[in-house]
Amino acid sequence: MKDFLPAQEVTNLKVAHRAEKDRKRADRIKTILFLQKGFTYPQIAELLLLDETTIRLYEKEYQKAGVTGLLEDRYHGNMGLLTEIQIRDLENHLRSNTYHSVKAVCRYEKRTLGKAYFVPGMTQLLHRRGFVYKKTKVLPGKFDPRKQAFFRKFYATLKECKNPEDRIYFLEATHTQHNTKAAYGWIYKGDLKTIKANSGRQRL
Repeated sequence: MKDFLPAQEVTNLKVAHRAEKDRKRADRIKTILFLQKGFTYPQIAELLLLDETTIRLYEKEYQKAGVTGLLEDRYHGNMGLLTEIQIRDLENHLRSNTYHSVKAVCRYEKRTLGKAYFVPGMTQLLHRRGFVYKKTKVLPGKFDPRKQAFFRKFYATLKECKNPEDRIYFLEATHTQHNTKAAYGWIYKGDLKTIKANSGRQRL
């Protein structure tokens, strides 16, 4: 099949190849140019790391519709394994329950809906629906908003009433860490997930 193309068509293919950014589409063009040079199907398949069936398919597409048909993208994307209602149910579940890995989310979907997601696909779905992988926030285990408000008022009064030479000191014990450690999890963007710290000890 060597030299079966007019010189101008070879030039057009080379120009299209230089302008093409997509590797797969560029391989389609190279297939035709290799055929033009007289390479065999097995040789082209080895050069492009493709199979012979794919090489023959590219040739037929070019013969049928030229460069336009050769570069036509017939992939329209996957509709996904979950319906919109199922995705919303998953969102609500994840906003109430924090998972520390995508694998755990995949296991939940497999267990509840029988849908087998792979980690990359589930990761993309989570990102598309506004989830990010971030750290939870630790709150004091004995946090009491009323006591905190009382202390702020007391502290403000203390600063106003003290003499200029008076000093206010804050003391905190040094001790081995005995507390909750925050971990990362899949959390909806803008949401704040908290976890209580361990209860403290009476100390000097």
